[in-house]
Amino acid sequence: MNNIQLRTCRKTETDAFLSKTITHPLFQNAFAALAGAHRTHGNLAKGVMLLGPSGVGKTTVIKYYARSVARSTTDTHSYKTVLHINTPPSATIKDVLSELLFALGDPAPDKGTERAMNQRFRKLALALKVELLVLDEVQHLLPHNAQKDTRTVSNFIKNLMSDLQIPVVLCGLEEASQIGRGHAEFKRRFAATCILRPFSIQTDEDRDYFAQYMLKCEKMLESVGVKTISLTSEQMLERFFLSSEGKPALISDVIEQALENADLSSTLTVTDYAKAWAFAVHDPLEARVSNPFHMRGEVLKRHIAKGSK
Repeated sequence: MNNIQLRTCRKTETDAFLSKTITHPLFQNAFAALAGAHRTHGNLAKGVMLLGPSGVGKTTVIKYYARSVARSTTDTHSYKTVLHINTPPSATIKDVLSELLFALGDPAPDKGTERAMNQRFRKLALALKVELLVLDEVQHLLPHNAQKDTRTVSNFIKNLMSDLQIPVVLCGLEEASQIGRGHAEFKRRFAATCILRPFSIQTDEDRDYFAQYMLKCEKMLESVGVKTISLTSEQMLERFFLSSEGKPALISDVIEQALENADLSSTLTVTDYAKAWAFAVHDPLEARVSNPFHMRGEVLKRHIAKGSK
């Protein structure tokens, strides 16, 4: 027991790495889609859907955008330029209002009638000068998830846009594109759609694109004082791709665990990344492949070719 080193927080290098955001062209497209919606606040507000599978960076780009446009609190006023909430499962209008009120600092966000909550929200949103509303995990509004007709919530969102002239971003899985199906006016408000997808390495162009991203990861490690083996060699690209399914969040998980568990006075090695991947897999029994960082080149290529079919 005396040989066990107990840490109750991440290493400084890990926090420094995780505090940074790696941008790339698809990320920048999503950023531009948010900016395009944001510009419509105050007059004929429009919405946009930001869709994609879990782990591709949807929430990351939202938070990055919110930081980029945030207005500083002054002695006389506080601002909430971008209001970002997670859509509750089985959402009702009151559920959504409660989340909105909580995010705006209301002292009793779940208290009152729907009408009273709505009035408090609108008053706070205007006072804090909300200019963009983001509903994350919006697939919860689909009838098969909510187990009810969610048209009333869709109408509520549409009415907020009209009454407050605040554009809305609906962010979630690709299935969320079905929200408002058969509701022409709602669909018109959210005609713009931006989709974030995982990286691929099936073509030379895809591989080059992924290599640019991994090079940024490598440079970011160097910027926080950590040395690593090359992350852009052919085998390391394939190992990181297979270990993450091309999803930035899973790449970050592996690097985070490598930083936390390795001796950072030495260069991070493939062994460090192998241990990190094994630790980062939430359920090893459900892992699709053996540890990619232990695989040899021909085995890697076989698994990647199999996954592309």
